[in-house]
Amino acid sequence: MRKSLILSFASLLAMCSFGKEVPTSVPEVKKEVINEEKVILDNFLIEEEETTTTSDVIEVKNEGNVTNLYLRFGGDVYSKYSKGKTKDLGYLFEVEMTRNVTDSFETGIGTGYQINSKNKDSSMGKYESVPIYIAFKYNFNSDSQWTPYLKGNLGYAFNFKETAKNKVSNGAYVGAGVGVEYENFFTDVVYQVTFAKIEPENGKKEDLDYSRVTLSLGYKFNI
Repeated sequence: MRKSLILSFASLLAMCSFGKEVPTSVPEVKKEVINEEKVILDNFLIEEEETTTTSDVIEVKNEGNVTNLYLRFGGDVYSKYSKGKTKDLGYLFEVEMTRNVTDSFETGIGTGYQINSKNKDSSMGKYESVPIYIAFKYNFNSDSQWTPYLKGNLGYAFNFKETAKNKVSNGAYVGAGVGVEYENFFTDVVYQVTFAKIEPENGKKEDLDYSRVTLSLGYKFNI
């Protein structure tokens, strides 16, 4: 009897110790699984954030790398010489290449061929010009497809005399005006002045500046 009680008590102790060990192992497994899922989730969020940041940087960089090529043809609606009145029509052809500095402002270089109006004073004559200038353009951003703008030119003009009677010198060239752009077409009105001096065969040099208001039409290429 005493031996059987001892065996029963030993069996009870063994069963109790076995029951205590089972639940302690389960939380450890769950903890490892949870930690592994957290690490995977954190890695996914980091990779997604890095991808978004990289694409945003590339998009902003591309906005500032726009080059514009302008082709312009126009006629003088008003003109005058500093010596002598004008007659007939003067007209021009210009090519400009600019680069966007900001969303609204662009700058670049331009050149063209200016055929000036005839001078009523035959003793002074007329001349033609090839200006080379720095071009400035400010665009007013709007919600519509119509974009008004301001523009300015500053440079130097090479002047040519149509006859050999008088010599004409080169001089500064300036221009300022307003315009509007629709999609890639544009029109503008620009006030321009070409500075020159003319030297008759038997006389002293005189100013023969040519100022005019030019109405132009053109097309813009994005390259």
